[in-house]
Amino acid sequence: MSISTNFSEGRVERKSEDIDWLRKILAVDYPGYFLPYLEEDRELNSDDTKGITTRIAEIEGFLNKIMRCTPFQFSRHVQVFFEEHNTKKFT
Repeated sequence: MSISTNFSEGRVERKSEDIDWLRKILAVDYPGYFLPYLEEDRELNSDDTKGITTRIAEIEGFLNKIMRCTPFQFSRHVQVFFEEHNTKKFT
């Protein structure tokens, strides 16, 4: 899926698993920091444009919220998440 935030230039292509990776790694690297809720990934049919649009909005909202926290802005994992083209790094 293609996502963007208020803190990145352009859009990036990421899978739902990549978002899960970022959330998990931030929870480990920043214990005690609040990570916004992100609803569990759900199976979506490629014809379900409304569901896909809703999921993208949820993910973009999640990313915008974490980027309001200064330590997350400088996290090397967040920077890699937005800059890396090889998504195998998110495993």
